Amino acid sequence: MRFVFIALTFISFVSAITPVYAQNKDVESIVLSSPLPASNKPTLSVGVDASTGRYGDTDSTSTFIIPFSLRQAVSKNITVSASVSRVQISGPNVVVGPDGRPLPGVPLVRSSRSGLGDLSLGASWEIPIKSDHWTVQASSRVKVPLGQKSKGLSTGKADISGKVEVTYISFPFAPFVSVEYQVLGTPPGFELRNTINTSIGTAWIKGTNAIITSYDYNRAISPMVKDGHSLFAAYSMPVSKKVRLTLYGIKGLSAGSPDVEAGAMFSLTL
Repeated sequence: MRFVFIALTFISFVSAITPVYAQNKDVESIVLSSPLPASNKPTLSVGVDASTGRYGDTDSTSTFIIPFSLRQAVSKNITVSASVSRVQISGPNVVVGPDGRPLPGVPLVRSSRSGLGDLSLGASWEIPIKSDHWTVQASSRVKVPLGQKSKGLSTGKADISGKVEVTYISFPFAPFVSVEYQVLGTPPGFELRNTINTSIGTAWIKGTNAIITSYDYNRAISPMVKDGHSLFAAYSMPVSKKVRLTLYGIKGLSAGSPDVEAGAMFSLTL
């Protein structure tokens, strides 16, 4: 309990001193931030994710990721989380982030490697506002570099980030917009810059089912590559009283995004 309290305190402090955070597409957070029935019980999630793209390089990088995460509501408006991924990558790019996404513009000799990715600690706050239609959520994440830098599975540096998402709920639709800002830890010898991600889209809700679509913009973290533009779509549905299945896909529209990405995630309420 002491560790959880210290982690939450640190994350809250980071949220206060940084604008907003940019992370690669956090599918679970997107689903949970939609106006679906919420649970105060712990939620354990596991999934699979496959993607391929050149990310500004001449060769493509392919990844296969198995993400694990645990979320717990600690109050009516605050939720904390921890996640880590098993990563398999083939290509020239370094992997960044706890979700195992490639880091464009940081080329290595092409190789295949696998192992545990970085750890992510997060917290989200549903800001209380007096409205039947509007919701505002602020969140923060800290990347703890546990992945092997020698394998190109991590930059070896911590990242901190924050995010603000605003949703207008008018059933069955819930349009949303989010802005994220990421402060990257820069390894020696590399030129990386902090970045901004934005997303605009809508959720269509029917009972406990949801269809979510969005357009995403990701400012390039290196001057050597282009910004990312992509389309995202997901379908989430319960398969039992305690298990939810989410299927999703991403289509890249620029060299700064994966060409294609697809995945599935099971979320179990404990």
